[in-house]
Amino acid sequence: YEEKTRYIVALRNLTDKDGNPLAAPNAFRYYRDQVKSGKPKIEARRDHFESIFRTLKKAGIKRGDLYLAWDFTTASNENNYKRALSMRDRAFAELGDTNLGDQVVQGDAPQFTIDSVQTFTPVQNAQIARKIKGTFEVPCFLEPSCGPGGTMNLNEDEVPTRNGDYTANMECIVPQVAVAPNAEKTRPMVFGHGLFGDASGVSGGPNPPLAQTGMTLCATDEIGMSNSDVVQVMTTALPDLSNFDVLADRLAQALINELFLARLMFHPDGLGSHPAFRNGDGFTNGDDSLIRTDDVFYMGASQGGILGGPLTAISPDFTQSSLLVGAMTYSILLPRSTNYDLYKVLLYDSYRDEMSHPLLLQLMQMLWDRSEPNGYAHVMTDNPPPDTPPHRITLQVALGDHQVSNFTSDTMARTLDMKTNQIPVDPGRWPDYDVLWNVPRLTSADFPYRGNNVIYFDGGPPRPEPGNPSKTIGTDPPPLINQPNRVAQDPHGAPGGASLAIAQTSTFLQPNGYISDLCPTSACYGDAWDGSLP
Repeated sequence: YEEKTRYIVALRNLTDKDGNPLAAPNAFRYYRDQVKSGKPKIEARRDHFESIFRTLKKAGIKRGDLYLAWDFTTASNENNYKRALSMRDRAFAELGDTNLGDQVVQGDAPQFTIDSVQTFTPVQNAQIARKIKGTFEVPCFLEPSCGPGGTMNLNEDEVPTRNGDYTANMECIVPQVAVAPNAEKTRPMVFGHGLFGDASGVSGGPNPPLAQTGMTLCATDEIGMSNSDVVQVMTTALPDLSNFDVLADRLAQALINELFLARLMFHPDGLGSHPAFRNGDGFTNGDDSLIRTDDVFYMGASQGGILGGPLTAISPDFTQSSLLVGAMTYSILLPRSTNYDLYKVLLYDSYRDEMSHPLLLQLMQMLWDRSEPNGYAHVMTDNPPPDTPPHRITLQVALGDHQVSNFTSDTMARTLDMKTNQIPVDPGRWPDYDVLWNVPRLTSADFPYRGNNVIYFDGGPPRPEPGNPSKTIGTDPPPLINQPNRVAQDPHGAPGGASLAIAQTSTFLQPNGYISDLCPTSACYGDAWDGSLP
């Protein structure tokens, strides 16, 4: 869609499952058939619908043929990302870098401190050599502070005012391969954690084996939707949506924090200048840094795979990202997510009219758009915002995910013009007849492929776990109705834990990165399934 543009949607010739024509909804027939209602609220919108019918007539669409029609106007780029870009540009200008589109690091590294270094021998930890904790300074654009509950105070230019600095936390892991004799320097990567998590997630899941492919990983709390925000969200934002900016505004600040962490990771005077990230013992200064300074990358999982969308869109430093179980549009995702079970109780207890619930989600979405992929998808890759380089993304999806709906991942894939492997999902493992509709397939001649891509990982159908028949593993494809998948085992972590997915992420997150044809004759599977049906 183009920005700030009016669109009209017209539905015609709809039939039921037996091929019988569907009658237009009664509410729409008031306008289509010019039926007087006697109700002021209905009559007040009559002129608006007449303008829709006139426009459709010019396009050769007769009002009498319509099942339903409506219009909408897309948000402007200014509305979606003016605030975040202003925050980014002013923050990096304070470092001395005022040309963010040239991918040349200028100015200073963000200020940082290292608070603790924990070292491990290969016997103690086969994959992680060091766990490091510290902090770094970021310009704050919230008031009264960047702590929980902080919100934007807009100036006369309608951008957030600067308000001191925020001390952001960070946790990092250095792999064993980095400290081995004659080791090569590692690629730096920012990691985005899961729903209401924190930076400690950098040490878990697929990250240690991924780090062992030659990467040093760091994370910071994705404030706004981190562990420190749970109380604010549950007691302030959800019971009264007029306070939803305590989530959305702080989430925008989180984008700046993660961009500063990326700059800190690969700046020559950044983390690699500290003994914790050099080739000594982690405490005394070594001869050289363990971190490369020619590039930096991003990988986010779950929430981090969602927030990685806008983060990538405005990133001046990392141009390649891996989004694990990523998606877009929270207002569509939430009703299809098991994670929403708790939060909707808090929301709907304050807003009990069921008819208002879709409207509530859309109102929330308007604020979320400034810090989630829905407001950035059209500028995320090859059409970047001003003073920003283009980007490339690999999206990894878990078939039948209980937490992140496959349909919202598919929407992202189509919007970003992604391509997928020749057999994205095996026959019978998709709820509809058209698997990944309008997502082009890659052929063997396309590999190694360096463009935007989406790959599904299937953990298999429900079945007894081998060796433990009392436990059911696997799951069904996503339901077509507006509900979460709740069948058997949640495959949410399948892509991250799959050895194929780790290999794909590693080859993509490197200079001139690519994906290989990892599944040439079948769909891609999680490690717990080989494609054999029970």
